[in-house]
Amino acid sequence: MGASLLALALALAVYCLVSGYGAAWLLRSEWFTALLRERQETSVQAYQAYVIESGMSVRQVIRMVAGEALTYTAFGVLLGCAAGLPLNRMLFMALVTSRWGEAWSLPVWEMLVIVMIMIGSVCAAVAGPAGQIRKMTVVDTIGV
Repeated sequence: MGASLLALALALAVYCLVSGYGAAWLLRSEWFTALLRERQETSVQAYQAYVIESGMSVRQVIRMVAGEALTYTAFGVLLGCAAGLPLNRMLFMALVTSRWGEAWSLPVWEMLVIVMIMIGSVCAAVAGPAGQIRKMTVVDTIGV
């Protein structure tokens, strides 16, 4: 009994650590860009300068930004599922199945909600800079 309780406590601590890290990462990425709007405009100007220097079109740069955001999101979802599903199963088995006998099943709907939220955040992360890149003129990027 003592060993299983210790394993449960360790699993709960790891689960809290992983979810806390994920929440901190999300808050940092969202609030950091909101608080540093001036720096964001500078990065948008850097993207626009990149367009001019590399010969890329504005559409290609927006696709590049979308590709970066999708890559980060895809790896985040995959790593989150790889770490979260085994922990979810272990905690469910220890807390629910052992007491009430209910079997664990894959949380498909919950995972779909999380993926939809992440897709929405990717759209929001791309829409802001894309609008600013489209509004900028070549003259605005000369000071970069």
